[in-house]
Amino acid sequence: MPTLLLIFLHPVRAAEELRRTPRWLGAFLVIAAGLVALRLASHSHLVESTLAAVPATATAAHLAWARSILDGDLLLRSLFLPLRQVVGMGAFAFFLFLLCTAFDPPVRARFKQVFALEIHAEALNLIGGCISLVIAMAGSDSGTAGVGMFALLTSAKIFTLWYVVALSAGLPVLFGFSRLKAGLLASTAWIVSVLFNLLLLESVSASMHLRA
Repeated sequence: MPTLLLIFLHPVRAAEELRRTPRWLGAFLVIAAGLVALRLASHSHLVESTLAAVPATATAAHLAWARSILDGDLLLRSLFLPLRQVVGMGAFAFFLFLLCTAFDPPVRARFKQVFALEIHAEALNLIGGCISLVIAMAGSDSGTAGVGMFALLTSAKIFTLWYVVALSAGLPVLFGFSRLKAGLLASTAWIVSVLFNLLLLESVSASMHLRA
């Protein structure tokens, strides 16, 4: 069974396969194609949601200008997304590898094995993104935005939890940690990653505000 499917059904067996043969390119190409498709499919919904939040004082010219900015170079930005994603996944895998290595693991894993595990686990986030998009679009079309937002957040939390569980299940296989220790390390790495992204987003938002 392909490891990309095993990560959904049996993450421990997937990790065992990746420990023996840490292949990641095929899984990444599948995820990359899914990311591009998701970006293109969600674009119109994201644009309309963004424009709906524009103040009522905005003129038609302002809205047209904003739409042109949002629509600009869509294909190029979508094709660039996998490159940005693999850099982010590589950085997270490297941090997780260093974190696990710092806690004197019984087994010495290679970075390539951790990277392969992270690539496969990211497929769970992709599935979560697809389901969240369907829920958001369905809620928008039916006019039940509140219910749709609740369902969207719930589905996002479920797949985020599944992602962390998949990493936690793989670390004992790669490093020989106990399940509790592996869960704490995977959760710590994920929390640090989320905080870093939030700080980066806040920094970008502040710089854009200053330039405005």
